[in-house]
This record gives sequence, C-alpha cells and structure tokens, in this order.
Amino acid sequence: MVTKSEVIYARFRKRAAELSGEPLEPKKKAKIAAPRVGPSEGARGGRSSDPGGSGSEVLVLACPAPISQVPGRPSTRPGGSASEPSSSRRPARPPSPVAARPGSPAPPEEEERGERTYTVEWRLSEGDSALENIETARQLFRVAILPADRAKIQAMSLNQFLDSARLSAVRHLLEVDTLITLGADYKERARRCMRAQEEAEKRARELGLQKEGLLLRVGAAEDEAKLLTMGLDEEKAAHSLARSELRASEARLAEARSLLAVREQAIREAELKVEELQAQLGVREEEAKKRALDAVRLFKESEEFQELLEEEAVNGLVQGFDDFRNQLHQLCPEFDLDLLQPGAGVEGLGTEPAEAAPEVPEEEAARESAPEIAPEGNEVGEPGATAERAEAEGAEVEPGEIPVEGAAQAAP
Repeated sequence: MVTKSEVIYARFRKRAAELSGEPLEPKKKAKIAAPRVGPSEGARGGRSSDPGGSGSEVLVLACPAPISQVPGRPSTRPGGSASEPSSSRRPARPPSPVAARPGSPAPPEEEERGERTYTVEWRLSEGDSALENIETARQLFRVAILPADRAKIQAMSLNQFLDSARLSAVRHLLEVDTLITLGADYKERARRCMRAQEEAEKRARELGLQKEGLLLRVGAAEDEAKLLTMGLDEEKAAHSLARSELRASEARLAEARSLLAVREQAIREAELKVEELQAQLGVREEEAKKRALDAVRLFKESEEFQELLEEEAVNGLVQGFDDFRNQLHQLCPEFDLDLLQPGAGVEGLGTEPAEAAPEVPEEEAARESAPEIAPEGNEVGEPGATAERAEAEGAEVEPGEIPVEGAAQAAP
C-alpha cells in the first residue's frame, strides 16, 4: 500500500539525488492506451467482462516486473548516513525494462544477462477516478512507480525519509535565498541601466534636434541650388528647343519640296496615262459597235432567228385560242365549242374569209417590225406575254357576234 508520505519521500529523494549530482535512475512511463485502441507492444485494450454487462472500455497498462523477480540481480539497498541516504553510495542502475508481448522472445543482451521482462496488465474503466476512489489511486501508483524506485523507497526508514526531507527543505531555502539575492542584484543593475538609457535617449533627442536643424539648412541650400540649376536648364532647353524647331522646319521644307516635285511628276504621268486610256477607250468603243452590228446582222440572217419567229407565232396563235376558250367559258359557261361545226351559219359570208386572209401577213409584218433581238426570257415564248396577246385577240370577239345556230346547238 503506497501512502501519501511515501510519495512525498520519493520526491524528496529524487531532488536530493539531483542536487548531489548522482545519475538519476531511468524512468519508464506507463503507456495508457486511448479508448478503442487495438493491441500494441506495451498495452492491450479490451472490454471489461463485468457481470452487469456495462460494456465500458478498459485500459491495459504495461509495467516491468519488480526487481525481486529478476533472477541473479543483487538487492539495491541504500547505505551511508541518515542525512544523505542517496549520496553516500551510488545504487546499481537497473537496465531499461522493455515491455514485451506475451510469447515474444527476449533480446539477445537480456538472454546473455539472464534477465527477463514481464508484462503487467491492469484493467481500468473510463469512469474510475483516482481522486474519489483510494483503491484506484493505489493501483495507479503501483503501476506508475518503477519497481526499482519502489524497492528503494520501501527500504528506507521513516527517520531517513524525514532527514532527506529536512535536507531538501534546507537546500530549497538556500536556493530561494540565493535567487532573492540575485533578483535584488539584477533589479539594481536594471535600475542603473534604465538611468543610463534615459540619459542616452535624452542626449540622442538633443542630437536629433541638432541634426534636424542642420538638415533643414542643408535642404534650403539644396533647394536654392536646384532652383538655379533649373533656371539654367530651362534656358538651355529653350535654346535647344529653338534650334530643334529650326532644324525641323528646314527638314519639313525640304520634305515638302521633294513631295511637291514627286506629285508634279505623278500628275504628268497620270495625264499621259489618261490620254492613252481615252485613246484606247475610243478604239474599243468602235470595235464594240462594229461587233454588235455584225452580231445583229448575222443573227437576222441566221436560220435560228427565223425558227424563233415561226415558233413564237405558232405559240402565240395556240395560246390565243386557249385564252379565247377560257374567256368564253367564263362568260358563257354553258356554251360548248366542241359542238360547233366548220362552215355552219356562214352561208352569206363567203367573201369574209378572203377579206380576212390578208390580216395574218399584216400581223406577221407587225411582229417583224418589232425589235429583232428579243429578251432571253421570251425567246421560247413566255406564258405571260402570250396570254396578254391572246387576251388582246380574244377581246375582238364579242359575245353578240357568235352565230345564232351555233348558240342554239350549244344550248341544252
């Protein structure tokens, strides 16, 4: 059972060892696994198998075996005076314990020494508290304190522990006194440094003011020099500008003269070219007129022109009869031209066909007097032009001029 006094005594022993300059014994911190951690080298986690079935997660802490369990290792009991139990004789330094997994082989060095390591498991649930439960605190100290330290503390008596505590307290008081003396000394030094710093800052401010005055005077002198220099530069710039303007005007004058000469030459060449082009244009116009007249004459003399005239006359006559039939059907829808017989109702008009026969040549003569070269769209006989011509021919036949016998036969 580890009590509070033993814990305090262990702390004092550690402090005394540090002050005496002895090497500290190596510590081994217990590895506490976090919740829900799988098995590792030093710790294994699992769930507590309590009968209530709470299912709380537990932590497994690894701790090496006590020194008494290591075979062939001598006991490390401290010796010497009661005032300094840890400074009289240096205890044997135990080897660094290694947390080995169950069933894993030991390192070769430990096999030569005949030492073995052990894994101590301690199950701890999440709800346990060392402050509220003294048993949990005891188990925690048992795992946290190394076996070598535990054996050393248990080997000491109460008087030795109290003497060590008294010695540590005296040493702490001496350290505190020394620190207080050093702090006062440093405060005095800091005060002196502050005074020196204030004087230096004051002197630096005075020098800064003097420097600013001198800088102002230097700046004023530099400004005057700059003004004079700027005036001189302006005069030089004006002279150079006037010279450059004169040179530029001379260059422009020479350029204008050269450009004028070039333009005059170009005008003369253009006039010559215009005269040449006018002459060529007159020659080409005469050639074009001759070609047009020759083409018209040749076309009039060609058989194609005669065929076109004949075809146009036939098409116009057929289209005129068709248009007359359509107009007659529109005016008299009950009249049928198919019922008419050739020569019916024209007994007293025997001389009319002979008189009307010369009309065809007059129409052909009128057509020949028309422009000899018809447009391209009317060479084959456009329906629109033929229709207009047929309408003009059909307009000459009035409904009242139809023979009476033909009208009687056409009526139902």
